[in-house]
Amino acid sequence: MTPPPLPDIDALLERGRVCHAAGDPHTACGWFQQAYDAATAQQDDAFAIDALHMLGIADVPSARLGWNQQALRLAEQSQQPRAISWQGALLDTCGWFTFEQGDYPLALEYFEQAQTVREQQGEVRATLVARWCVARALRALGRVEEALGKQGEIRAAWLGAGLTPDGYGTEEIAECLLALGRRDEARPYFASAYVLFTARGTLVDQPERLARIRQLGEGIQDQGPNQ
Repeated sequence: MTPPPLPDIDALLERGRVCHAAGDPHTACGWFQQAYDAATAQQDDAFAIDALHMLGIADVPSARLGWNQQALRLAEQSQQPRAISWQGALLDTCGWFTFEQGDYPLALEYFEQAQTVREQQGEVRATLVARWCVARALRALGRVEEALGKQGEIRAAWLGAGLTPDGYGTEEIAECLLALGRRDEARPYFASAYVLFTARGTLVDQPERLARIRQLGEGIQDQGPNQ
């Protein structure tokens, strides 16, 4: 007797993503759970992590961090290269979940671990983004001078690598300067960030944030600092 074919895990994940995109997270979670069960049965850690990560996106907010922490533990324990490569992304995700919950010390721990992983992977852009996250957490913790110093280093490394500015680093330098009471120094950075964001169509879903950046950068006739 021929055994039944193994479930197509990729197809299960795709069905879940389609349902999630269509606004049906409950059904999506069912598909993601099936994908996780199938991946576990087939000992495919990367697919199992993908399924857990998607559960961390589609499930109710109170459950999302737990799914991603479970995925992170699997990535850290796995011997499979595709699974191990998930560590940086999962650390980022866990960091932002805890950041949004106001647990800035734990968020900083996650971001610092993510930076270490990205540095080991040798990905320049991803490493600089990870460094930015660390500095952002430092500002949230009130360590503003330290955060500003790191953001300046990141900015120099970003431009030195020939990467196109996206505005976030410029905005963060401005926020650090503003928090330190250096409003006049902050203004050209806010102006430059506004130019970069509007040119790229960034923050269109956050009009209040964009309007605040524009207001804080008013009075600058050019684009501010050298992007």
